Amino acid sequence: MFGVNCSENCSKNCRGPNNACNNVNGSCIFGCNDGYQGERCESSSLLGQSKKRTETNDLALLLKYLIAVIGLTFAACLLMSTAYNAGGEEAGPEFMTNEEETAGNQLRIHLGDIPDYSEAKPDLDNRFKQEWISTKEQQTAPLLELVLASLKGNEQKQEEP
Repeated sequence: MFGVNCSENCSKNCRGPNNACNNVNGSCIFGCNDGYQGERCESSSLLGQSKKRTETNDLALLLKYLIAVIGLTFAACLLMSTAYNAGGEEAGPEFMTNEEETAGNQLRIHLGDIPDYSEAKPDLDNRFKQEWISTKEQQTAPLLELVLASLKGNEQKQEEP
């Protein structure tokens, strides 16, 4: 309240508690609320109005982006789930490609080539040792002959003088 005998009310647009204003001239002590200007905050400000619009537009834009991200995430999850289920247990031979079918047949053929040692249990350890020794003999025999021939040649050269 301001004026003679505080007969006039302060502007509703004054900032602060109880729209505080100077008790003599009615000017707003803490300034004006957003969108108003002047000593008594009685005229509207275009700057304040545009600021409110900008804040509203920013909030609307943020909400649009948030909804879009949530929607895209949901769609991606749905597509991934559908793709996963298509290749899951429900998929049968009718969904197999020729390459997959061929690979499966080849696997069965290779598994069929594995010998069955379940009944007759030969001494595999001894068999592998024998194979290793015979392989080593085959590898070392030519080398041994070469070394022996070389030694014989050296002995003959020493006997000649």
